[in-house]
Amino acid sequence: MANRSTQFFDAQFARQIERADYALNPFERRALGFVGKRMLDLGCGLGNLALAAARRGAQVTALDACPLAIADLKRRAAAEGLAIDAEADDLADWRAQAQAQYDTVASIGLLMFFSCAQAQSVLRQLVLATEPGGVLILNVLIEGTTYRQMFDPQQHCLLDPHTVMGEIAGWNVHDLAVEDFPAGGSEFKRFLTVIARRPPRGGCLSLPATQFRQGSKPDRRPRLPSRASRGATCESARSCSACSAAPTRAPGSRPSC
Repeated sequence: MANRSTQFFDAQFARQIERADYALNPFERRALGFVGKRMLDLGCGLGNLALAAARRGAQVTALDACPLAIADLKRRAAAEGLAIDAEADDLADWRAQAQAQYDTVASIGLLMFFSCAQAQSVLRQLVLATEPGGVLILNVLIEGTTYRQMFDPQQHCLLDPHTVMGEIAGWNVHDLAVEDFPAGGSEFKRFLTVIARRPPRGGCLSLPATQFRQGSKPDRRPRLPSRASRGATCESARSCSACSAAPTRAPGSRPSC
């Protein structure tokens, strides 16, 4: 279904294809180090991250609403002999398949182009698509963003970062950043990027504590839930009492399970 957002990106992707501009953006470069063996890239755009993951041996499913971008991704994958399952689809009502979980789920720059109800629904589906022990890589514009040129007035959402973090409560957060990027004049884009690992079934994660990067405008950064800074998380209170009852810890501290 065409709207201002899809038209905006159709034109942008066409320009990038013409220039052969396929460099990973900063969020994709950050994500690449967490890619595992089976990856879902929801809202893949031109598929630069999907291709980079496939070059590393990952089995990749890549979905986007722009047929032009998907056609170009298929062309590039075929030229390199890479098997990527790439399809064009309207993702606003996307649902995770019951038997299809991935050890890596990425959604970079997608959710803000849905209504808030759709964005929250797709976010929950991304959580369901992430297998126990797998990693969710999420990047989204959030409240505070002033640049709106690429949005359809009737269908967009700037999520509250607390809403996003609430969906992955109990996960180990490897990387968390709220960053502002200039967008011309006095306008800017505020991005939340989070890379989090779902606890294994019945298990407890004890991994490096959250890395939090300050945004370019510290006075505009919202305070995120303190639970995101815990160094160990559990799928249930029964699996590790330290995770359910421990007070907030400073970055770098890790309860033993």
